Amino acid sequence: MPDATENADAPPDDGFEEAARPLIRWIAEHLDPHHKVIATARTAEIVRGKRLFQTEDYLRD
Repeated sequence: MPDATENADAPPDDGFEEAARPLIRWIAEHLDPHHKVIATARTAEIVRGKRLFQTEDYLRD
């Protein structure tokens, strides 16, 4: 089975995985699985989902 990070449309090794791994490790060591980090060129924000309802009932093809 191919690695989940493989993507035929992705540019060759651009350093994304190398940059993301320390943040993913930090999240795993300091936060619970309900947290996410949204990073932009200027900010990094920790968010936690409190409640979620998901449906695809109204999506159009």
